[in-house]
Amino acid sequence: YARVIASNPAVLNHYYDLLEQTLSENGLMDKPCHVFNCDETGLPLAPVPPKVIGVKGQKHNTPVASGDKSQITVLTCCNAAGYAIPPFVIFDVSLKPELTDGEVPGTLYGLSQKEWIDSELFDQWFQCHFFACAPAIRPLLLVLDGHSSHYNPTAVVKAAEEEVILFLTSLLVLGKLECTHSVVMPSQVQPLQHQNPL
Repeated sequence: YARVIASNPAVLNHYYDLLEQTLSENGLMDKPCHVFNCDETGLPLAPVPPKVIGVKGQKHNTPVASGDKSQITVLTCCNAAGYAIPPFVIFDVSLKPELTDGEVPGTLYGLSQKEWIDSELFDQWFQCHFFACAPAIRPLLLVLDGHSSHYNPTAVVKAAEEEVILFLTSLLVLGKLECTHSVVMPSQVQPLQHQNPL
């Protein structure tokens, strides 16, 4: 069902209309260096080979794999002008120094129990790496796929303080957008209020 909705031209048109409206209202239509997109992907450290060599005519050629399910996650971010922020690479709780050989200069590393990004790691990347590497020009638009790790109150407040518009889609299904999205504009975020319990 989600694939049908995501393939619906009306859903896609609504997304692009909202994106166009956001770009237009913020004076970003002709400023590709202000428009960023980020996404993360998991890379298996022991992948199953895509092809197998076997005896001609044999019906079931089974790939041989180690059974090792470990992976690294890489978060990448670039702007519409082609500028790429150095990647954020997430390992399990032990950083493997041999996997950092030949790294992209400026790469940020993180550690996670499950080898994928969570809201704390996203906040670390956003507050320490994105702002250190993104241009100082404002406003900026950051397009996110709406992964649950991107919903971090501290990151939303920081985005508002720094005039970064967060453009979130709730779900990507087979490369097509799900029907709900939200735009967090700096003017919509109120400072966190600490209330006295008495």
